[in-house]
Amino acid sequence: MQQNVSTKFGMLLTGLLAVLSLMLVPQLAHAHDVLTDSTPEHDSTVETTPTEIRLQFSGQPLHGQGLTNLIRVTDEQGNQWQDGEVTVEGYELAIPTCEGMPQGDYTVAYRVVYSDGHTGEESFSFTNADPSAPAEGTPQDCGEAVAGAEQETAPSDEENASTDNETVASDEDTQTPSDADEAGDGQTATSVPTWVWVAGGVGLLVVAGIVFLVMRGSRTTGESEAPAED
Repeated sequence: MQQNVSTKFGMLLTGLLAVLSLMLVPQLAHAHDVLTDSTPEHDSTVETTPTEIRLQFSGQPLHGQGLTNLIRVTDEQGNQWQDGEVTVEGYELAIPTCEGMPQGDYTVAYRVVYSDGHTGEESFSFTNADPSAPAEGTPQDCGEAVAGAEQETAPSDEENASTDNETVASDEDTQTPSDADEAGDGQTATSVPTWVWVAGGVGLLVVAGIVFLVMRGSRTTGESEAPAED
């Protein structure tokens, strides 16, 4: 009798632990990756002008059709100094910077598609104190300059037409991290990963099996303890 009680208690305890583990699975599924390292570092002052911005995460960022990772490098005047598109290299996002970055404070804003399919936006700052860097300047044939920052002389009509066309193309092609949310969130896989459903199904089967064994054991014990008729 005592052995049967101990067996039932052990089965019930195992079932309780299984249920608790199922309750923790959704919480683990919603734990996003985090930024573990960056070049330049957060709130750092660099003595050499960076040639690229590199961000490292605890999980591998997703990329591909419909998935958009962005990095924007902006100076105090609003000029953007990133060059080209973000590349995904394992656990890292990277993008080159334009040549001629002047001294001053910069903000790195990024939008990343985490390994669980969700997106996140963060930013940090750094200071370029390279003594060989120019005191001021705007990106040339690279990045995105604030409107009117480069116009020192009145352009001709042909130059105006060319500038207008380039501006339209830039507005269509360039997205800031915040502007890309509406387009990216609709295409980004935000559902719970498949392994979560598999783990949940296995856990439910384990709990159901334990309940069955407990009920069967109780029935068998009751029959064995019933007094035999003479």
